[in-house]
Amino acid sequence: MRARALILACALALAACSDATLGIDARDADRLILDVPDPVPVLAAAANALRPGGTLVVYLPTILQVKDLRDSMRPDPRFALTETLEVFERAWHVEEKSVRPAHRMVAHTAFLTFARRAADPDS
Repeated sequence: MRARALILACALALAACSDATLGIDARDADRLILDVPDPVPVLAAAANALRPGGTLVVYLPTILQVKDLRDSMRPDPRFALTETLEVFERAWHVEEKSVRPAHRMVAHTAFLTFARRAADPDS
């Protein structure tokens, strides 16, 4: 199965789903969202697709995947202001005068990593 990525090029009002491992056709995109098992091979194409100041968002389910991603992004001068957040899902009980978290929390967690596309040093 080929990795697929949702590509949002807001500046062009374009939303497309394609095989990101073959490259990303968009250019000067404001945002790029990757939801792939291994985003590292797609980083160069993502950097080329984003405009300077554009935002890369990567969804990953495990922290080890995040570590691999961040280790690959760290030496790349095209990415800056990188931040990772953990996202929890928790149900809420909302009825009339009773508003509280559910008694049981069967949590699902995921990680979102955000990075800004830095300007090229020669520009």
